[in-house]
Order: sequence, then C-alpha cells, then structure tokens
Amino acid sequence: MDYKKIIGYGKKKKAKKEQPKSKVNKVLESIKEEFGYKATIKEGPAYEYSKYLKNIEKAENLQAKAVNNFAKVLEKKGFKNEARNVAHEYMNNMRKFHDYLKELVDKLI
Repeated sequence: MDYKKIIGYGKKKKAKKEQPKSKVNKVLESIKEEFGYKATIKEGPAYEYSKYLKNIEKAENLQAKAVNNFAKVLEKKGFKNEARNVAHEYMNNMRKFHDYLKELVDKLI
C-alpha cells in the first residue's frame, strides 16, 4: 500500500505563474474622462524651453569635468594654489549663472 498517494503526496503539482493584473481605479478614470484629462501636455513655455535647458546642463557638466581635469594636472605639476583658484573661480561663476538661469526660468514659466 502506498501511503504517500493516500495522503496526497503522490504527484507533484506545478505551480502556475500568473501575471498580476493591474488595478484600475474606476473613480479616478471617470473623473479624468469627465474633465477631459490629457496624459501628457506638450505645450507651453516649460515644454518649449526644456530642450534648451537640458543642453545647457549637459554643456555645464562637460565644462566642469574639463576644469576638474585641468585642476588635477596643475596639482600634479606642483601648482596647488593655482589649481585651487581655478576650481574656486569656476564654481563661483557657474553658481551665479545657475542662480540667474533659475530665476529667469521661474519668471518665464
């Protein structure tokens, strides 16, 4: 007599993996339909200026890397004070420009 089959251990059952269903908030969807909600708004000054601001940010990052590399070279050559001054002046000027740009964007938007 096979006691494992009687107890229920005879055949191994494979677990089925089910994809979780995404829950839809019906109330929220009805409100969106009622008020004509658009998923993405691609208009206005914020959308229009974002491309240019991203390009400025990328250029600033490249420039900062170049300045840091130059400061490292100066330090290796023994010009520690000059390296520190270059990095300090760059950071001061870029901070002022960044603050000005932030104020300008806040006014425009």
